[in-house]
Amino acid sequence: MEKSTKKREKALLPEIKILITERALSDPRSREELADELIVEIKNKYPHKVPPAWETVIKLISAARNHQPSPLDKPWHLGLTLDRYGLNKDYLLAAEDIAAIIEVQKWLEIAKDHPLLSSIPEWTDSITSGGMATTVWLLTIREALWISKLYKEKSLAGNTYRLWYAAKTYADYQRLCEISNTPPFDTIKLDEALRNDTMGKAKYDLFSEYKKEANDNERSHSQEG
Repeated sequence: MEKSTKKREKALLPEIKILITERALSDPRSREELADELIVEIKNKYPHKVPPAWETVIKLISAARNHQPSPLDKPWHLGLTLDRYGLNKDYLLAAEDIAAIIEVQKWLEIAKDHPLLSSIPEWTDSITSGGMATTVWLLTIREALWISKLYKEKSLAGNTYRLWYAAKTYADYQRLCEISNTPPFDTIKLDEALRNDTMGKAKYDLFSEYKKEANDNERSHSQEG
């Protein structure tokens, strides 16, 4: 392992912690192999920052993989909107919010072969792991709540794909911030991308989870009606 003569900062950049967390959750390789690759990537992406120590990266990978799942990442269902016992106050939604969520879910269930989805790794994994799934993509509670916040946005109105992709991007980023313990949950970059219709590029820049050609596909899709 290469040693640096520069002094390491006491606190890691939130972006670096989020990057390590995303890789830890999406890449099944051993901690050691992944840590080696991540340090090289961090050096390339943040050339003016001293990369974290190898041992620090190992600890962050372990913390991400051992993190207890959030209830928000369980599948969304209509029963959550009931408050019969006063337990689901956070999930109470207006009828039009519920209608928007159901519309996205209906679209996902019939969009298995949609060309816009072919470049998204999670989608491909969802429909090929263990054979074709009967329901391709179950919305998480977190994703459904973001749909309820975003569906009235003018740039997303009438385009179910854009609405789903935007909601999923916000939900994924929120989840990574929680797991990597990088408060506050700052969505300034995503908000700008939402206004400028560049969500594909924003997701690539924030998570670095897609290959360059996939990012280009997303940017071209975002311009389609």
